[in-house]
Amino acid sequence: GIRVVEPASDLALALAIASAHFKRALPAATAVIGEVGLGGEVRAVSHMEQRCLEAARLGYTTILVPRVKGLDTQRLAKSAKGTIIECTDIGKAIDLLS
Repeated sequence: GIRVVEPASDLALALAIASAHFKRALPAATAVIGEVGLGGEVRAVSHMEQRCLEAARLGYTTILVPRVKGLDTQRLAKSAKGTIIECTDIGKAIDLLS
């Protein structure tokens, strides 16, 4: 097992498990940011904008994030020179695997 203390990696770990289960990889150059609640909802994490910009700086062109009130994803996508995809729950995030 692994030990993770950063809630922002919850969604990434959940998608990694789903990816292995369904034998389907996430699209290349995709970063995933978000906390997953017990009901499967995807929650915001602190410093979302900075995390997205850093992911873009590292070469990620698609970033999956929770839907956050007040987060201007169109402006952020332009700043990150990529695509920002919002999701509300783990099911919608897993749909990206297909």
